[in-house]
Amino acid sequence: MKQLTRKQQSLIINMLSSANVEDACRSAGVSRSTCYRWMKDDPVFRREWADAKAASFSEAIAILSRAATTFAQTLEQIALDSTAPMTARVSACRAGLEWATRGVDSESTAADARELADELRNLKKART
Repeated sequence: MKQLTRKQQSLIINMLSSANVEDACRSAGVSRSTCYRWMKDDPVFRREWADAKAASFSEAIAILSRAATTFAQTLEQIALDSTAPMTARVSACRAGLEWATRGVDSESTAADARELADELRNLKKART
């Protein structure tokens, strides 16, 4: 299987940490047109870029997950603080309700995905 060149590796690293593609290209010493050509025409580059983004996003989710209890406690403190401005209290309540709803939806979707994966595995086993 084809491996990434050093410039391609550098571009991926820079795209993860730069504000935009243009800055990433400049830092990696690659033109924007080359970057977009690799994204369009190079399946190995596309896969590595997708994997790098997924890993980066996964790390961000892990960091936020570890802090979720603190965030929730802070929102709760603001919402219940009778001396806090009403706008802050309403915002804290709204944020808490929105995130709680998203959490329930995410858990439900994850459970559905696990169930579908189990069914798929059972179908594959039945075929063999």
